[in-house]
Amino acid sequence: MIKIGVDARSLSRPITGVGRYTYDMCRQLALNPNLELNLYSPAPILPEYREPFHSCNIREFKTPKNGLVRQVWGETVLPYWAYKDGVDILWGPSHRLPRINLIGCKTVVTIHDLVWKFAGGTMKPMSRILERIQMPHSVKVADRIAVSSTSTCSDLNIILNVGFDKMDLVYPAMDIDPPNDLPKQITSIDDRITSPKFILFVGTLEPRKNLIRLLKAYSELEDTYKNKCHLVIVGGKGWGGQDLPAMVINFGLHDHVHLMGYQDERSLQYLYSKAHILAMPSTYEGFGIPISEAMKYGTPALAGENSSLIEAVGDAGLLVDATNTQSISNGLCKLISDDDLYGALAAKTRQQIQKFDAKKSAEALYNVFIKAVKH
Repeated sequence: MIKIGVDARSLSRPITGVGRYTYDMCRQLALNPNLELNLYSPAPILPEYREPFHSCNIREFKTPKNGLVRQVWGETVLPYWAYKDGVDILWGPSHRLPRINLIGCKTVVTIHDLVWKFAGGTMKPMSRILERIQMPHSVKVADRIAVSSTSTCSDLNIILNVGFDKMDLVYPAMDIDPPNDLPKQITSIDDRITSPKFILFVGTLEPRKNLIRLLKAYSELEDTYKNKCHLVIVGGKGWGGQDLPAMVINFGLHDHVHLMGYQDERSLQYLYSKAHILAMPSTYEGFGIPISEAMKYGTPALAGENSSLIEAVGDAGLLVDATNTQSISNGLCKLISDDDLYGALAAKTRQQIQKFDAKKSAEALYNVFIKAVKH
């Protein structure tokens, strides 16, 4: 039995990318009879995320919603709890490991991306500074490093000189089958989307997601295409001063674009199941979980031809130049108008999603833990 301590701070707030990764991976790891999970958080884990962990040891504080306070927690209380519980491995699911050396405890860190290096201008200044400080330390002291894509693996080797022999590829854990209890309709959503089909964007509303170019590209489509296929934007408010409602009006898209805000898991899966296209023309991503989430419903993606997005899409979507509005617009036009192309891409989604099966990912991470223990 291996005792794992998990930095579960991302489960104390509505989950987005990293929180989704942490939740899905921990949910699978909790089923492994050879592991004992200990979840540590600076604030209570939200009720909707607790159910899979009823048999796990959970330690929580109630710190203010302050990034600096949480940083202090991660450097002091987190390693203390790990020491007190006698864990064999402390796992940081998102780039962080404490600076305190835990005697007798191995460490594993997951690195999803190097946004601070390749798209630093799209981050909050403080977040960028912390990432630039924390990531080099974490990859240096970690006994093993799990990476979410081969793209990130290569970046770590080039930028931080991390040896390939220290890294293991572990794709984010995905449930590759749609939920059995998916509703046939959600009135609050269906009443807002009146087009026969729609393009779906899912992600935190921040500069790296390239929403300005997506909106401009969509605005350049012929009215026939816009009437046939509205654009639905889902995601919690990020940063960067992007006033999306104003942009929608400025581009003359108030009849065609729907800003849905943050959606709970049930509503989000419903939107994935109904979408015609998943649009993710980001300028940089560590993986691109919405792409895989959409593919389990047979929905192909339009994504930026960069970073790990190439790996996530495979041959089940269309890659475009994320820095070129015309390229994005042309890609949308093809997926809306070319039924043969669309059908060919949609037919490949099932094969592509098999690469990211949750059980395979959890087994891969378990093997990383085994390597760390033997390190």
